[in-house]
Amino acid sequence: RAQLRSDAVGITIDPPGTSRDTSTVLQAAAFPCTTEGFGARGFRDADANQGLMEETAPGMEVASIRTDDGYALEAKIPWAVTPHQPNPGDEIGLNVIIKTATSKTLAWVRISARAVSVGRPSAGVASRRFLICGRGSFYNVKTP
Repeated sequence: RAQLRSDAVGITIDPPGTSRDTSTVLQAAAFPCTTEGFGARGFRDADANQGLMEETAPGMEVASIRTDDGYALEAKIPWAVTPHQPNPGDEIGLNVIIKTATSKTLAWVRISARAVSVGRPSAGVASRRFLICGRGSFYNVKTP
């Protein structure tokens, strides 16, 4: 429950995009810093395989840096640790939550193996990728 009282970034991946609960998704999260200093700490929480990332999601990596207005956090989650591996061109469900100690920002996105589309699942939005850059904010970057 520490992630509910601290700055944290949560990432839920639903490979088939049809899950009704967290038993068939990967739900990962990361703290941008810990009591030991500034440096990300990753884990899985509230899914079927909870615990520290190195024990429950081998190959998952998280990194963070301090910025002038907060932090930037990056996560690498291999498809092999998700409950189902999508094929190129499949659409998956993806939810990213940026939680600060004082407020919450929620953004739904829908991605394929090639690109990320930002918007409602039914929205025909141009392909983009996104970066989490700074406390509680998203910056969209057009894919090359």
